[in-house]
Amino acid sequence: GPDILNIEPKYLITPSAIKNTAAAVVKSIADPASSNANVHNPFTNALELIVEPLLDANSTQAYYMAADPNLADGVEMSFMQGHETPVMWSGMDEKTLTRWWAIRQVFGGKAIDHRGWVKQAGA
Repeated sequence: GPDILNIEPKYLITPSAIKNTAAAVVKSIADPASSNANVHNPFTNALELIVEPLLDANSTQAYYMAADPNLADGVEMSFMQGHETPVMWSGMDEKTLTRWWAIRQVFGGKAIDHRGWVKQAGA
């Protein structure tokens, strides 16, 4: 029907707790769910695996799939005008004779379209 978007996922985004299982799914030639090594894995190299350790704090089982950003806008990152690159500065603490450095990057991000993303709660 006209309501079907037909957007294929390009990225599999997982917490680090399930990275080995996810890698087996997207990199194995044989189907990891089958005991027969002759069964072809339809997901071989179909998705690019992205492991994000920060996702472990929310759930160690949930994973996400995202579409190619050229097909569907998902998240947009923007930088303030004049602040497109990181700024670094340093100083010296005369009392302790130590040098310090600081780096600042000014940016913002926002989800702009949900249709290119899907979440699976996991097991």
